[in-house]
Amino acid sequence: MPNSFSGNAKPRDRYHHGDLRAGLIRVGITQLEASGPESLSLRGLARLLAVSASAPYRHFPNRALLLEAIAVEGYHRLTDLLTRPDLQVGDGAQRILAFAHEHPGWWQLMAGASADAGSDLEGARGEFLGELVGLVERQSGTADPEEAIRLAVAVWAAVLGLAQLQAGGGMALLDDALYPAANELADALVSGRRLGGAGGRRR
Repeated sequence: MPNSFSGNAKPRDRYHHGDLRAGLIRVGITQLEASGPESLSLRGLARLLAVSASAPYRHFPNRALLLEAIAVEGYHRLTDLLTRPDLQVGDGAQRILAFAHEHPGWWQLMAGASADAGSDLEGARGEFLGELVGLVERQSGTADPEEAIRLAVAVWAAVLGLAQLQAGGGMALLDDALYPAANELADALVSGRRLGGAGGRRR
């Protein structure tokens, strides 16, 4: 005979401690990309993961900490894109810009993350910048670590700017051939050479 109380039963937490945290981040990213950050709520994610409404709060006491964890995961993804020993700075810049185009909501969250965020986000951004600095050092041959950091920050700022202009329609008044590709711009910043013509652009 069916249990008459089964329809009112509370959802059981099917996740181990670490699994639920990872699940919240994973499903949170999906929700963020589908509907924007405003759509995210810990209770909503609990329903999607079929766990109790209180379970997510063991990992993220508030929504802001969940969003920060999603931004951390984004920087880990960017770092992974750069960890190839033969990668050139320009190719790295192209990979970063491609991530921005493929994951606009996630990218905007990362780009807008507060400068006074927690140590996890600070560390993830630092790891990403460290990989970018390594690319710059290998390609430029500079022995000055401060110069390598400045060049890496310039490349990062250039990619951020390109992504923002393209996402916001700021390039609509220009023919595609009149603005630089990310790889061209990054290579020019690191090498000090002038930007090449459109005919020499790498796709």
